[in-house]
Amino acid sequence: MSHFNTVATALLALCLFGMATGLALADVQGGDAFRVVGLTGTQALKLRTGPDASADVAAEVPFDARNLRATGVRQGNWLVISYPTGAGHAISGWADDRFLRPDETDQPTLFKIIAARGASIPLLDDASYGVRAMIPASTASLVASAPCQNGYCKVRYLAPYRSIEGFVAQGYLEVEPRD
Repeated sequence: MSHFNTVATALLALCLFGMATGLALADVQGGDAFRVVGLTGTQALKLRTGPDASADVAAEVPFDARNLRATGVRQGNWLVISYPTGAGHAISGWADDRFLRPDETDQPTLFKIIAARGASIPLLDDASYGVRAMIPASTASLVASAPCQNGYCKVRYLAPYRSIEGFVAQGYLEVEPRD
């Protein structure tokens, strides 16, 4: 049996156990869409085999992932979610809802800079990787222009009097929650 089938079988058993023991489903419905928030570009959302921070990690989801789907199973602040990985495949596991927000597909991902106080972060050109601008450490609401890849995120920075698009190393970024 493949690793994916083993994890899927374990999750199904957990879901059936949860339904049999009367877990509160709160207001989360199966199919609800979520996005990952509150993690830095050096972190990933850990999908666990059970609703506990000490449960084994079944998979990791990128810090800026979108379109995670709730299964409708909830226990405390933990949800079973499914994340599409492409080609019709998905990974599932328990996620801490502190790092999830409803995914409104018409809303872009917004990042804030996380860096040492007073530090500026380079916004790199997409062709030569030269520095296009320096972004102050206190900057928030950088608009994602594309999904992050290879350690960099394409963003639009609203500098004084103009908008500049370029790349920022994802380790300097955190997805802003939209409450």
